Amino acid sequence: MRSLAFIFSIFLFFISTDATAGLATSSSRLIYEEGTREKTLIIANINDYPIVVQAWFDDGSGNPEYEKSPFVILPAVFRMQPAGIQSLRVFFNGAALPSNKESVVWLNLYEIPGVKKEGADAHAKLDFAMNTQLKVFYRPKGLQKMKLQDLVKKLKFSIEKQSEKAVLVCENSSAYHLSFARISLIYQGEKTNIIQEMDMMSSPLSKRRYMLENPVNVFDYIEFSLIGDDGHIYHGKVDRNGAFIEGF
Repeated sequence: MRSLAFIFSIFLFFISTDATAGLATSSSRLIYEEGTREKTLIIANINDYPIVVQAWFDDGSGNPEYEKSPFVILPAVFRMQPAGIQSLRVFFNGAALPSNKESVVWLNLYEIPGVKKEGADAHAKLDFAMNTQLKVFYRPKGLQKMKLQDLVKKLKFSIEKQSEKAVLVCENSSAYHLSFARISLIYQGEKTNIIQEMDMMSSPLSKRRYMLENPVNVFDYIEFSLIGDDGHIYHGKVDRNGAFIEGF
């Protein structure tokens, strides 16, 4: 049986976690290294009502019928009481994945509220269902371990014209995914931001294009915020060739 001290420490962790949905998680992402037996994710129901949770993996589409996931999660469907805590176990199913770069899937935690009765007339109140998504990165053994600062040096930036609009091209020559929270171009002290998207991740060994708020043709350097393996946000600056200027 878990000790009261352990349970209390878990609650303290979730209390300090910022969650927009009704579920709080012990981590904002999972790194699954090749050869790992299993990974554990702990979640807490911070709603004031019970919920049923369905968990599955997909390509980010939120489709519970997705069949190509390299992972299995247990339990896949479960009920949680208010302030309840649930441990989820993630296993690799042995699927064939690239050995020269990271792979990524999304873990979905779809919460379905029950019907709550309130007031003297016991009228029913229906709360909305919500879906929380976390990225799960599969990391092959053969990849060279690199610090975030070194990964940034594997990036090259350029501006490309598309019709009447300008886009920022990020070429990621590393074997790792880089998740941006923000990117800005600086030219002669003037800042131009990219248009924010739900997912601004740059995939390994590929190019990603970001729309700019204003058309520009040149920049001196890039300011950015990156999400690290620990879920924290790190800030830095690089020139267009990825030469590191400052940050972290």
